[in-house]
Amino acid sequence: MKAKIQTTAKSIEKISMITKLLTLTYGDKDGVELIIDIKSLMMADVGSEDAYINITPICKHFNKRAQNFFASPNTVQYMQLIENKHVSKVLDSSCLNGKNDNKDNKNNNLIEDKNKKIELVIKKRGKYNSGTWIHSELFLKFASWVSVEFEYDMHQLIKHLIRQADHVKIDRASTKHLFHPLTDAIKEIWIPAQSENGKKFAYTNLANLINQKVIGMTAKQYKIKNEIDPDTSTRDTFPNHILKKIEAIEKDMWGHIKYGKVTEYAELKELI
Repeated sequence: MKAKIQTTAKSIEKISMITKLLTLTYGDKDGVELIIDIKSLMMADVGSEDAYINITPICKHFNKRAQNFFASPNTVQYMQLIENKHVSKVLDSSCLNGKNDNKDNKNNNLIEDKNKKIELVIKKRGKYNSGTWIHSELFLKFASWVSVEFEYDMHQLIKHLIRQADHVKIDRASTKHLFHPLTDAIKEIWIPAQSENGKKFAYTNLANLINQKVIGMTAKQYKIKNEIDPDTSTRDTFPNHILKKIEAIEKDMWGHIKYGKVTEYAELKELI
């Protein structure tokens, strides 16, 4: 099980909630940094080892006892709700896939039995990872219990992520790329070498080139073909594997412009 918390001393210097967008820090005690990677924790698959976090160091930092959290009637009800919702989700998924048409299907029973119960709490012993580990489904509830300050900062983090997501959508809706080094290379190297007309459509032309390489058509053509609203960003409709291909081509394009000093469209088209 991969730890979301890194500690090398008994005392805790600070608690940091780290995401790609935000870092929050707690405390000023002697010791080492305690890192909580909230983004990875929340994005981990429900059944994966990465979906668990050790709350023992956090409880110690806020002078709380983990057993008191689990003894709370409100926590008990919340855990029961999570388990019920999880079972319901598994069964609904089976129905949608037509897997439970035959109640005697042994394979289906095995699938349901395997996913039916979600382990919300795991206690571990050992030199490095000992402590009480809880599932990410329970983490926000724990955050609201362990400290008012911790709860408040979690709410601020969520608000920040939502606002940042809106900014990402705005960026995607424009012709500029999300890969910032490429944007800089276009601005500093590509655009100055273009004609006056080429400068106006530099981002659009390169964005179309990337889309043609990945999906075989421009964003406009893709929207028409798939009956997508004109105001919707095509990148918001792409699955992850397509976005990864786009990212790879953007990095490739950046290398040719930044280090190869390529400023001709035809040459760049052949290279990527």
